[in-house]
Amino acid sequence: SNNMKLFQHFRYALIACTLICITACENTTQSLFGSYSYKVSGKLAIDGSREMISDEIGSLEIINLNSDTLLLAFNAEEGGVFTTQAIVENNQLILTPCHRLLTISYIVTESSLLGGTSNRTIYKDFQVEVYGDATIYDQTIIFNLQYSGKALDSNSTIKGNNITLIAKKE
Repeated sequence: SNNMKLFQHFRYALIACTLICITACENTTQSLFGSYSYKVSGKLAIDGSREMISDEIGSLEIINLNSDTLLLAFNAEEGGVFTTQAIVENNQLILTPCHRLLTISYIVTESSLLGGTSNRTIYKDFQVEVYGDATIYDQTIIFNLQYSGKALDSNSTIKGNNITLIAKKE
């Protein structure tokens, strides 16, 4: 009957679409594997007020963990390594929240008892939770990250809501 033929054609079309989707998804994931260089920019607030520019460069390695999960290993040029996992969904990477050590330097102007002033550079280590997502554009991945954490040696806090990390495939 005509309904049976229509159903059979629909079934073949559905199988073909499924195979195309599986192949396209696998190719998108596989094309992400490899080495990238990255640059981070954005504003960080320390203790809710002191605004600083986060400026970091480094390398990123993307490795396959299993069929739908990637391992991202970030190696900051002037800092440590941190890793997270991500899944690919419609040209987006959804990151698993992770922790990293972030060293921030800033200048404090101090007044002396004799009336002069001097600048002193302060270095503070923060344990930061990093979370967010990324959009995949051919050989470039643009991450939109959020940072939230506390200093290791005090009650100081750090927060950044619009941290951009741009990674370019090498």
